Amino acid sequence: MNYGNVSTGELSSLAHVIVFDWIEGNWVHGHTLGRRKRMEVEMKVFASGSVFGINNGRISKLSIWHGKGKKITTLVNYDRGWDIRPDMDSDAYRLACALTAALDDILRMEDET
Repeated sequence: MNYGNVSTGELSSLAHVIVFDWIEGNWVHGHTLGRRKRMEVEMKVFASGSVFGINNGRISKLSIWHGKGKKITTLVNYDRGWDIRPDMDSDAYRLACALTAALDDILRMEDET
């Protein structure tokens, strides 16, 4: 899987490129670029895995949505457990899987150095 240029904050997978807009403490916010609907992403990431993380991983909170103002549609919400589980055929599901795998790989590489 191609994760893009991590040093510039770009993560590409499937049809998506995600740009991380800001990182504050454990919180990361980004959005997708590309031909499809723009999706916003916010997640809380920790240095090590936890029983509260997605698949016992490092992401304990993950929200993916699209729209603005009063027209927001939440596609994914994980807050130490699934509140809104994405449809397995959806772009939101593929994005959540790519984010989880990529962040785990990136942090694992950092741990090994």
